[in-house]
Parts: sequence; C-alpha cells; structure tokens
Amino acid sequence: MTTDGRDVSSTGRREAMRLCERDGEIAAIRAAVRAAHDGHGSLTAVVGPLGIGRTALLRSLADQTVADTRVVLASGALLEREFAHGVTRQLFEPALWSADPECRSRWFAGAAAPAALLLDVDVDAGPPEPGPPATLWPALRAFVANLAAERPLLVVVDDLQWVDTESLRWLGYLSRRLAGVPVAVVAAAWDAGGWSERPDVQDVLAAATRTLRPRPLGLDATRTLARDRFGPSVEEEFVSRVHADSGGNPMFLTGILDAVASSGAPPTADQLTAEDSAWSGLLGDRLTTWLDAVVAPVRDVGRAVLVLGEDATPDLVADLVGLDQLSCDRALRVLGQLGLVHVHGTCSFRHPCASAAVDRAMGVAERERLRQAAALLLHQRGRPPERVAEHLLAVTTPHQAWATRVLREAADTALRRGAPRTAADYLRRLLLDVDDGVVRGRLLVDLALAEREFDRAAARRHLTQAVPLLPHPRERATAAARLAPELLDEVTPAVRELVCRAEADLRAAGPLSGHDLELALRVECRVRRAGLAPDTEDSVLGRLLDLDLASGGRGPAERELVSVLLHQATVGLLLTADAVGRIGRSVLAGEPAAAAHVHTGLVLLPPTLVAAEAAEDVGPWLDIALDQARRQNSVVARVLVTVSLVSVRLGAGDVAGARSSGMDAVALAESEWPDGLPLCLTALVPTALLPRDARMARWLLDRLERHATGSEGAAYHHDALLPLRGFLRSHAGDLPGALQHVQECGQLLDRAGRRNPAFSPWRHWATSLHLRMGDPVAARAVAAEEYDLAARWGAPATLGAALRLLGTVTDGRKGIELLRESRRVLAGSGNHLELGRTLAELGRALLRAGDPAAEPVLREGHDLTADHGIDWLTDRFRSDLAACSRASGVNLVLTRAELRVAALAAEGRTNKEIADTLTVSVRAVEKHLTRVYRKLAVDGRAGLAAALVPVSTGPGDPSGQAC
Repeated sequence: MTTDGRDVSSTGRREAMRLCERDGEIAAIRAAVRAAHDGHGSLTAVVGPLGIGRTALLRSLADQTVADTRVVLASGALLEREFAHGVTRQLFEPALWSADPECRSRWFAGAAAPAALLLDVDVDAGPPEPGPPATLWPALRAFVANLAAERPLLVVVDDLQWVDTESLRWLGYLSRRLAGVPVAVVAAAWDAGGWSERPDVQDVLAAATRTLRPRPLGLDATRTLARDRFGPSVEEEFVSRVHADSGGNPMFLTGILDAVASSGAPPTADQLTAEDSAWSGLLGDRLTTWLDAVVAPVRDVGRAVLVLGEDATPDLVADLVGLDQLSCDRALRVLGQLGLVHVHGTCSFRHPCASAAVDRAMGVAERERLRQAAALLLHQRGRPPERVAEHLLAVTTPHQAWATRVLREAADTALRRGAPRTAADYLRRLLLDVDDGVVRGRLLVDLALAEREFDRAAARRHLTQAVPLLPHPRERATAAARLAPELLDEVTPAVRELVCRAEADLRAAGPLSGHDLELALRVECRVRRAGLAPDTEDSVLGRLLDLDLASGGRGPAERELVSVLLHQATVGLLLTADAVGRIGRSVLAGEPAAAAHVHTGLVLLPPTLVAAEAAEDVGPWLDIALDQARRQNSVVARVLVTVSLVSVRLGAGDVAGARSSGMDAVALAESEWPDGLPLCLTALVPTALLPRDARMARWLLDRLERHATGSEGAAYHHDALLPLRGFLRSHAGDLPGALQHVQECGQLLDRAGRRNPAFSPWRHWATSLHLRMGDPVAARAVAAEEYDLAARWGAPATLGAALRLLGTVTDGRKGIELLRESRRVLAGSGNHLELGRTLAELGRALLRAGDPAAEPVLREGHDLTADHGIDWLTDRFRSDLAACSRASGVNLVLTRAELRVAALAAEGRTNKEIADTLTVSVRAVEKHLTRVYRKLAVDGRAGLAAALVPVSTGPGDPSGQAC
C-alpha cells in the first residue's frame, strides 16, 4: 500500500496479464469517480459467476482512476467472515497508519470521533465514549466524509459475499447516504450462491446506482492473452481449444495458459487433451475452497451432477442427494448462475477443471457411496445396462446379485456394439467378486473372447487359466471353439492336453450331429492348427475325403476345418494347385465374409488361395470383412484382414499396393495392438526384397529384431529375419554370409514341412548367390530342385518363376527356350510382376545373344511394368532399351508414336503443327510429350534434340552388334 492507501503490490503473473474486453466496465467506474469529484457519490456493483474477472477488474482501478483520487481497498475472506468490522479496518487502517497525528485529528473531528475507537486510533480529543454498533455507523460515515473532503475517495470492496456482517451493515448504511459526498463505492460479489444470498449482501447490492456484469472473454481476447504469453506465432488451433475449454472464463483461461507455460511444452492443442491436465490442478485449490464455502445442498447437488454424468437430469439429481425437487432446482440454479453448471435438460459442468475440483473434493468413501447409489438409482429407473455398469466399475465393495447381472448384460451389449475393451472392463470387475471355480472359469473364457479383439496375449493367458477350471469336456470344448486356433499354440501342455481330451470325449460319445458335431469340428480345427494332430499325407488327405468337398463343407464348422486342412495340404505339397483352388473356391463361395473369421481357421483360406492362384474373389471378400471390422471396432480383425490383403496384392504382383496396405497395418498395430506388429512387419518383407530396397529392408529388420523376441522371434525367424539378414549381407558384398542365412532359412522351412515354393522363394535367392560366388553347378542343382517342386504344385506363377530361374542358370539357346516357356506360362497367370521379371531376363538373354527379338521383348516388358506401376522394373527395362538404342542407333526407349512426336518437337514444331502433321489431337500430342520427357529424363523441348541423337559405336565395341 502507498501512503494514500493505493494497492501497488499486484505484480504476480496473473495480475500483470492484460485486462481484455473490460473497457465498458472501466469507463462506467471512471464515470462514477468523476461524478464523485462533483459531489455525487454512488455505489457501483460488479457481479458475476466464479472466475469472471471481478477481482482483476477491481485491482486495476488503482491505476485507472481519475487523478487526485484516494483509493482504499479491502476484500472479504471466507475464513475471516467472523471478525467484526474486519473489512472496515482493512479499508482504512493503511491510510491511518501512514498519516500524521494532525491528519488523524482532522479525520476524526466532530461526529466522526466515535469511529476512532472502532479503528483503534488515538486522537488528541481523548477516547470517545463507547456506544452500540448502530451509533458507530453515523460516525464512520462522518469519518469517510472528512477523509473525502481532503481528496475524493474511491472505496473498493471485493468478495462482498464473504465480508463480515458488521462491515456489510455499515456498507449498506453508507451506500444509501452518499448524496453530496465525494465518495464512489465499488463492490464486487458473486451473483448467486449461499453466501451471496445473505440479506446483508443483498441489502448492499440493492443500493447500487449501477450494476456491472462482465461477460466471458471472446476468441480475440483469448488470442491476445495467448500471444502475450507465448508470442505471436501461437497456433490458432491452440487458441480455439483454450477458448472452448475455458468458455471464455478468465480464471479458467489464465489457468490453462499458466499450466502450459509452466510445463515447458510448446503451446499446442495436444497439450490440452489429457483428462487430468495440469491446468485443472492449478485451479483446483481455489475451486475446492469455493466448494467448502457453499451451503451443503449446493455442494451435494454439484457432486451428484458429476457422478451422474450424462444421466444428470434434475429429477435424478434430486433423488440421488435426497432433496425435494424444489430445493434441488434452487441449488442447480445457484450452480448455473455461478457459471459452473449448464442447467438445461441434462445438467453438466461447463469446464473440465470445475468437475475435476468437485471430484477431488470428495473423499474416497463418499465417491464410492454416490457411485453405488447412482448405479442402483439408474437400474431402478430402467437405464441401459452399460450406463449402470459405468458406475459399478468404480465400486470396489462386493456387488449384490442385481449388480452382477447388470455387469454381465453390459459386457454382452458392449461386445455386440463393437466395444471389446469396455466389455473386458466389465468382465474383469465381475471376476473380483467371484470365488466359485466353475463360474470363474466361464467368466475367464468370456474375458478371453473380448480380449482376442485387442490383446491376444491376455486372451491366451486367461484361456490357460480358464480351461482347467471347467469340469466337463463339453465346456472345455466350447471354450476352445470360441477362440482363435493360434491361441492354443502357446498355452501350457496341460491345457492343450485337456482340449485334445475334450475333443476325444465328444467323439467317444457316439455319432455326432447338430451342435455337438459343429463343436467337435471346431475343436478339431484348432487341434490341427496348433499342430496337436499329425499333418502327414494320410492324415490330411484322409480327413479331407471324409468331408463334403464339392460344396466346400456342409456348414461353417466344416468349412473352417476344410480351410485348415487345405492349408496343410498346400504347404506340404499334398495336393496340386488346381485341386486346392477348386476346393478353396467352394469354401469361399459358401462362407459369407465376416470380421470374426480372423479368429477361426478361415484366416488361412486367403493365403492358401493366393498360393493356388485362385484368389480372384478373395480381395472383395476381405474388403467386406475389413469394413465390418471397422464398424465393430475390432483392432485385431482390422490388422489381420489387412495383412491378408497384403498377400492378395503380392499374389497379383502389386508390390506398391501391398506395401501401402502393409504400412496401414503397421500404423494400426503400433497404436492399438503392439503384439500384432511383428506379423505386419513380416508381411512387408517381400515388398523390400522384390524391388531390392535395402533401406526398407534395414528398417524392417531393425523393427523386427526389437519387437519379435523370445518365442515370438522364433516364429518369425525363417519368414522374415533370415531373409532380411541374407539380403542385407548380399547387398553389402558378404556373399558367403548371405548364403548361410538363406540356406538356414530353407532348412527351417523344410523341417517345418513347408515345402511349397509358393510360400518362400529362398531357392531363388540361393541360386543367385551361388552364381555370384562362381558356382554354377550348385546354382543349377538348387534351380532344378525348385523347378521339380513348382511343377508338382502346378500354379502358373510359381511354375513360371521356377522356369525363369532354371533358364538363368542354363547357357545358350536352351536357356532362352526355358525363358520363353516361362513367358508362355506366366502370360496366363495374371501376375504382372513375375511376367515382367521373366521378360527382363529373356530380353537380356536375347540382347547378349545379339538376337533382334530382344527389342520387342524389352518393349513389352517396359510397357507392362509401366502400366502397372512397377517402377523399379520399368527402370531396368529402360536401361536395357537404351543399350539397344546405342547398338542400333535408334532410340528404343520410346514407342514409335512417341519417337515421331519427339522428333517433330525437337525441330521446333508447335503442338498444333505436330497434331496437324500426324493427324491426331493436340491432347494426344501433349500426352506423348509428357511420356517422352519422363522417359528421357529431360525438362522440356530444349533437351529433346540432344537426347534423340543416336550414339555411334566403333567397330571393336561389342555393343555395336545388332539387337
């Protein structure tokens, strides 16, 4: 305080912030002060909800008042409201302490003398006679008049609702007797709340000449304050989010800015997404203090609004806190007037920090009591089970029977609507209250069923716990049949034995039909998928002959078993591709696409049909399943279906499309299903190896080595880790090391019974490495073995690739004939990539032999790969065609039409002139030139002439031989 009572200590960050959008209020108060200078005293009231900025406005008055005005300040305090005349003393003591005796004598002269006793001031006239409180009011009014006679006086009182009763009564007395006195009084208070509605507070406010109601700050003010704090480059999204979260309430707004600034993090909208954000903590103490101050009904109603959430209708709030509707509505009105709660239909808190403060103010026991009471109330009112279950989750004490039923129903509902995580939460809460082993086992199975959609490791763990608790074979079989076959891979041997025994017990009961037959088939499917049944030729083919193969299976369970058996027959080369394709198409035709297939043996059907080159209908089938998985919010299904789409696109030779789908699966797994990441990365391996993309291969290997560890790492060892390591060693020039990795990969695949070359081209890699190491004999041996297996399988793409491999290790015309045969076989496969690779090898072989047929072969390959976006192979054709160009003196990179257009353009002809000369459209000329520029790597017409000049060769240059 200065000697005249001015408050100049407001140097804190919040007070130092700019006062925005308060010009109207400041102007009104300044007008009242100017009127006081003319002898027209008045009271100005400033009212509004919690945090609207009343205090900041009043504190600014010390610097905003008219010159030659004495300012005295005071503020009510919750804990000091019992001190009689505490605020009166606050107002005047600083000025009295700093005044000399002569000033004090003047101020307490005449009728003001009794006020000296109240303010503990000694004056020369001696102590006045004490009197009743009411007799002090005229004396205090006279004291104020004496004080204002020397200089007009501005009296500022904040938090009027907490001012002590005696000071309030005197302020009410003074406010009605300001006529002719150069005194302006400004008092601020809440416009609602238990303390604001005290009669003495209302008496003071009723005497106001004018009442100011500051409004929430707008977006422009929010932007200004944010820029003051963080600089002019603050993001607009951050500003908008701060404004929305605070509702323009200055206290909440500055609290958010303070918290972000103190965190040291950049001011972005992401900083405001956490539920328990730092800014709610910074404001919590102030709001908690307010909650302690309000009357009990208002506090209780606030807690009920928080606990009921979306169900906080006035009638339910009243029932939860045990109030009659009239009292509840009055408490809600107070919360609404204070700016804390929306009171329209369903009640809700306006600001996250307000609800957080209410939550913190409740003790653990009180919170649990209200949650339990809310759950029962909503159940009795017929609310949906999930709305009730939200409250039951927060209750740690054992539930009654009705609550157990509600949680069970809520879990089923959550699963049906595609919320498996929520369903798992309900089931875990149910398990806390269950001691019975059988009931617990059944709940664990249901929990695993929910968890399979987002956490397969947890599902496997809970299945392991559940099966031993189930007493009957039928129940154990049912449990196994409801889960994905691969979940049995890593359960304990004891659990696998129980599942196998359950299947045997089912069949031992006699001929099966209906549900029992379906159950037995599903369990058999999982037993075979987990490797718990022999996969020999007799076992697999004999079982297939028992089933209805013509229709692909008589029901869903049989179709699932057929899919598993077909996959085993495919990897083990027990059937031909034609037979597998025929049966697999029947299964696909009879089975509607569904996201749930990823949890059954049907997940093996797409890769089986891809290997058999019978996948023409698999893509649309998977697209339907993927769409359903999105609607059901099944993360696992979305990842696994997308991985299946990767194999379909690779089977069609679409490496770019496969990589795009694979990266989508990786992104989803990283964010929502980390356990599925190794599978996604493994699916991407061919997209790095086929185009020989070393950068992609290093990225995949690094991620796989970090994420596929332990038993999981072993599962991906031969499919991903060894091929990647072999490729990267080869790329670095370590050919022996590369060959060692590739051969180890082949040995592991053979040991696992995966002999079909359609699933891994490891022999192609080994052949290439043998050749590069100067061992053509070993290369031919491996290539011959690949051809024998591919011929046995019979799928065109696999056979054509094997013929190409054999052709590359065979010298002379015989090698060229093998490559021509590969071309013929692949022409009917639909795999553009494999056909392109064969055309590249054939074209080079013909080029080396000086055969003129090289040019059309290379051009065919160039156009094929360019049309299908196989850029890395197109570049290779372009290079080979350039070699032909140098040999023949003709630019073979371009088509004949492109060459004619390019030649005319190089002569300086316009597009219109070229079009007229060639009798084509201008648009056609533009398209030809665009392709010419791209193929010749020139920027425009200026570079055409040089690019089109034939390259002459000397007589001794072998490249001068005719193509």
